[in-house]
Amino acid sequence: MDLLKGFEFSEKSALRNVLKVNLDVIEDAASVSVTIQELVPSKYLVYSQGSTYYRISLIRAGVDFTLQSYDTETASTPAMAIVNVTVPEVSLTLPKPGVAGKKYFFALAIEFFLDVNGDQYDMNDISQNPAAILAVS
Repeated sequence: MDLLKGFEFSEKSALRNVLKVNLDVIEDAASVSVTIQELVPSKYLVYSQGSTYYRISLIRAGVDFTLQSYDTETASTPAMAIVNVTVPEVSLTLPKPGVAGKKYFFALAIEFFLDVNGDQYDMNDISQNPAAILAVS
């Protein structure tokens, strides 16, 4: 299972190629936390033309291979504007439930949106929406 750490879900978009700052990943017995330092989104995110907003999510999938079942939980930022000014650091944390028989996979994902009349619509651009597994427990 540890071999899946670092697995990129998108063949066209690696997390390290879209998010141009370092991640601080802290894993302990109770949780996994990810902190992304303050950044200027228009400078440190690689996004497709037309994108005006982005959201960062930490996703936990609990998989029971014996029962062939799974559950998920997500911690996300709100949709944030792609601007040319510094935005504060982002910190996301999810617990490790520790249910016997389950393996837990923690992934970080970035989604990009287009603003139309105050509503954000998913760009659905797989070449720019990366997700990667950061931790396995």
